[in-house]
Amino acid sequence: HKQLSLADIFTDCQNKFDYDKYQFLELLENTINLDEIVPASFVSHFHAATGRPRKHLLYPMLKALLLQLIFSIPTTSLLDDEFMTIVFDRNTEATELLLNIILGRNDMEVTEVVAQREYKNPVTGGRSIKLDIYVKGSDGKVYDIEVQNENAGADVHRVRFHSSMLDTKMLKEKQKFREIHESYVIFITKNDYMKMGLPLYHVERTIQESGALFGDGAHIIYVNGSYKNDSDPVGKLIHDFRCTSAVDMFYQELAKSVRHFKETEGGRSQMSKTMEERINREKDKERIDCSYEYIKNLVVSSNL
Repeated sequence: HKQLSLADIFTDCQNKFDYDKYQFLELLENTINLDEIVPASFVSHFHAATGRPRKHLLYPMLKALLLQLIFSIPTTSLLDDEFMTIVFDRNTEATELLLNIILGRNDMEVTEVVAQREYKNPVTGGRSIKLDIYVKGSDGKVYDIEVQNENAGADVHRVRFHSSMLDTKMLKEKQKFREIHESYVIFITKNDYMKMGLPLYHVERTIQESGALFGDGAHIIYVNGSYKNDSDPVGKLIHDFRCTSAVDMFYQELAKSVRHFKETEGGRSQMSKTMEERINREKDKERIDCSYEYIKNLVVSSNL
């Protein structure tokens, strides 16, 4: 009898997955015992009260994750804000393409593209924000590009706050107000937030009595991530944002970056390193916030 190698076993599993999915799922069910793999503490933590209901049961979700990992099933797209920020960070070519399409231009030149730029509130205890993508154009205009998968994250009050925070770093001391640069806050939403079926929604301040534009230079644009029309540039852009594989994309400026981070060893390593660094920064920030709260409570309790 021929001794089966790991490659033979993998090939047999792959064939079952490709041609007899029911048999493959049965094999998975009979072979992998999640009770032996998943620590009881993890199960207990997952089922602990969180204040909101869980969307998915634990074991079915873990089985789906196993399938994704074993067969490298792509699920991440540019509508995932973490992946999007990694792809666009310092990527002037992809950023110029995106802004040209959304703004209906063909001459965009950007001088700075930075992911996860933090805008700190100068007021103690005030709310700060991190921009998904901060962009500065050669003409001095500033752009905040955000991706939101949930309608709650695209709330109009949040967009207003982002716009106001951009203004806080535009002028130096004693600089004239009229020298403030134009700003664009662009929210790319997975759903049609405005529910009008349009690809883009431009929000501008107007003078109600005349309908004329106020002209303060602050612009807001919602991009409908559910819009489907492969015959126009915006539709093609949204199609590419929803793609989980670079081979299906229209725009090579996006496809080559997605391919790099998803399909090359160097890209995947870079993405993992970036995510690890972000997680560590958040942990450090959480420790600092906890220390601040501890000191504040200590001062209050001591009547200092």
